[in-house]
Amino acid sequence: MLFELLVLTGAQVGMDWTFILRKRHDFRATFAGFDAEIVVNFTERQIASVATDCNLDLNKVRSAVNNANRILQDKFFLDLSVLYISHAVDDMIKERFKEYRSDLHQRYKWCRSLEEAVLTALPHVTIDDWRILSLLSF
Repeated sequence: MLFELLVLTGAQVGMDWTFILRKRHDFRATFAGFDAEIVVNFTERQIASVATDCNLDLNKVRSAVNNANRILQDKFFLDLSVLYISHAVDDMIKERFKEYRSDLHQRYKWCRSLEEAVLTALPHVTIDDWRILSLLSF
């Protein structure tokens, strides 16, 4: 999408947008479906052919090939950044999960000890009594 926008905008310079948009299908066919990985490998002969087919200045086509190269370079560094960030986030999530699990375990142990203390202190109170008391405490 970005490469298509760059190609069409570059082709539009000095021309009417309606003309460019009418020929968009031709541009798509000529520029390999706006696939930057294919366009970056265009030879000088292919560049001249594209310029002739689309009635474009040779420098506009060279500019499109250069833009394809830049996009692929940026994509490479973006992919590396995403990979690094995803590993960092995975590590952070694992660490937080360990803390959360430890916290849950501590709370569970505290609730169990409280339950045992209450049941030891008040052996005649049943679970149903606790449910009634919990409803009344609101």
